[in-house]
Amino acid sequence: MPYDQKLKESEQYNRDFGFTLHVINSLIYEKPYSDWTAQWWKWANSIPKEVHPTYDDHGYNCQVNQIGPV
Repeated sequence: MPYDQKLKESEQYNRDFGFTLHVINSLIYEKPYSDWTAQWWKWANSIPKEVHPTYDDHGYNCQVNQIGPV
């Protein structure tokens, strides 16, 4: 399948499900993807397991240490 067709299909998928996929070299809020990845790891490693959102089955801790556009 040609890249253009895949891109159009992914754009339709984004509209249908209400989220956006970004290509690896895109800027998101003026930052490259690599900066977002580094920031996520800093955030993930800064939270104790007892209140860490990834260990929270109910979503009670989903907002822990979230600041700015996330």
